[in-house]
Amino acid sequence: IATGGVPCGLGQDVDASIVESVFGMLEACVPEYDHLQEIREPSGSSLTGIVPTGTYPCKDGAFSIIGANGDSLFKRLMMAMGRLDLAEDPRFADNAGRCAHKELLEEAIVAWTSSLP
Repeated sequence: IATGGVPCGLGQDVDASIVESVFGMLEACVPEYDHLQEIREPSGSSLTGIVPTGTYPCKDGAFSIIGANGDSLFKRLMMAMGRLDLAEDPRFADNAGRCAHKELLEEAIVAWTSSLP
């Protein structure tokens, strides 16, 4: 709490609600429920409706966290994976297309990360 730079030696109370803090972590849960009456279920380490995001196994038993949720990030990830075919595939040009083919992309990413030390 600012005191104008003058130490006063008196304590102060801060009254804050945890609601505002938690509300920010709900992402799109409120509008999803409000407009679609959908209740989001647990999704593990991935973000619902964003592909690809998650933790992927590596060869040594560790995990790699990948969040290539923007169109240009996705293309760069696919290029790093050596999968130019996926980078240029029109089905994956935007997040909606990637969501529609999540399983295919997840398999490709797991195959790649599993080869990494």
